Amino acid sequence: MVVATLPAHFTLVMATGGVLPRVARLVGAESAATGLSYGFLWWILGALTLFPLLLGGAPRWDAATLAALFPSLIGHLSYGAALGLVYYALESRVSPWWLTRGQVEAERVAARRAQVLGSAPALWTLITLTALTVPLLIE
Repeated sequence: MVVATLPAHFTLVMATGGVLPRVARLVGAESAATGLSYGFLWWILGALTLFPLLLGGAPRWDAATLAALFPSLIGHLSYGAALGLVYYALESRVSPWWLTRGQVEAERVAARRAQVLGSAPALWTLITLTALTVPLLIE
């Protein structure tokens, strides 16, 4: 039960510590295979190596242990793939890899210009004037 909740707690610690971007930059790749290999790495390091060592035993690298921990491998691969996809989705919103910095800045300027030229400033002005006028009319 404790082992099943470790990835969720570990993700929370990594996210609050700002470690996820650094971990993603370590490998320098952007494919889904990278997220899967990250999960595979943690399965090998965690379930087969570190957990037995931390519990006072030796690393378990035999076929019976690998077969017994196969469901854990599926969980770690799913976790690594999901982590990679979520990071890719969030990173592409902020810094799309297919655009240069100049193009990104031009798109931001165009979006701000469209926002200013849209109806939002007029609506805020109307709401502010209404909020200031209504108390005067009620008295």
